[in-house]
Amino acid sequence: MKVSFLVAVGLLLQLLPKSGALAVSASDLAGRTALPLTVGGLLAVKPGDAFEDRARSENFSKVTKGDPPFERSPGQTRQLKSTNAPTPAPTVPPPPTFVFLKPLFNNGSYSAPAEVDITQFKWLLVENNVGSYEGTLENPPAECDYDQNTDYPSGCDWPSIHSIKAHAPIYSSGDDTEWNKDVALEFPFTDAGKYMVTIMAEGYRLCGAYFSVSDDNMDIVNITVTAACQPHPLPLGTIRMFVFEDSKPCNGQYDPGERPLVDFGIGVNDIEGPILEDYYGNSIMNIVSDENGIIEVPNMWPNRYDLDVGPPPNEGWIKTNTLEGGHGWDYWLYEGWDGFDNEFIKGTEVFPMAVAGFIQVKNDVDQTSPDLITVTGKITAVSPWPNGLNFAEVNGINP
Repeated sequence: MKVSFLVAVGLLLQLLPKSGALAVSASDLAGRTALPLTVGGLLAVKPGDAFEDRARSENFSKVTKGDPPFERSPGQTRQLKSTNAPTPAPTVPPPPTFVFLKPLFNNGSYSAPAEVDITQFKWLLVENNVGSYEGTLENPPAECDYDQNTDYPSGCDWPSIHSIKAHAPIYSSGDDTEWNKDVALEFPFTDAGKYMVTIMAEGYRLCGAYFSVSDDNMDIVNITVTAACQPHPLPLGTIRMFVFEDSKPCNGQYDPGERPLVDFGIGVNDIEGPILEDYYGNSIMNIVSDENGIIEVPNMWPNRYDLDVGPPPNEGWIKTNTLEGGHGWDYWLYEGWDGFDNEFIKGTEVFPMAVAGFIQVKNDVDQTSPDLITVTGKITAVSPWPNGLNFAEVNGINP
């Protein structure tokens, strides 16, 4: 049976003639949005209050005498909600962060850059998705702690743990007219994150800088990113290689106690072929390893080199370590590098990054041993050394 809302309102007004408020039975509002109830289980509604009829998706701004009646079908639940509640203050987003870019001329000593601005350049800005370096092995973040993260290594953002991203997404790009020390790049708070900018300027090496726009610095309105750019000509570097007897054990890698080898020569190549001279025109053809097994080739320009080491002729040495099966060893020389590395055995000592191991052919088998067996075969092909010497000829082997 349809019940007129005005009839109910009229009856309730008679019940509360002095209060000036509407009283609605709580049972009549069963299942609807809760509103404050008066004593006796009646809901007090002041004339002029606003309501929202959710069942009909209509907003009845004022309940006054003479309004059309509310009708509902049998079993339909009507929800009434007062819209006179205080309106919550709108959420104000954090202000954007303005990042200024200041490329500077580097003074050539790889120390603090000189205060000389680079005014003409192009830039590329990408997201830095390498990962996080927070924490240590002794005190890792929870997501990188095996005991705390039951789904480890999932969730750990350490670069050595998480899966490698295929690329760094490009955020923006442009030139010095769009982003410089006076013209800022605006980062809305929704773009908080870590970034890397690369700068290309005529007469300078590619340079750049890392920076972040995060919750920690969103209250900082202005950030200046400084990038130190190395001018040409770039400092020269030194190629260093260590030659050793790979015998304790013979495993293609240097082990403590293996002795250095003397008078082993080096062949230096790049994509165009053998290199015979250093930057200043000095021959590098006669450089050999010293008493410490070190081969040193100074005054070389930044490049990707292919290094090969050859033994003295007719001494029966065979190379034991290769790079993916090849005699050559990839060597990426960057400007100013001395050729030493600090991640070899213990991770602290200074040591040449490139190594070459050799084992000497010996015939010290006891010919009278009852366990002696004979293996025969035929050499069908040999690989020439980059310096033009044939492997078989060097070692006195006749195919």
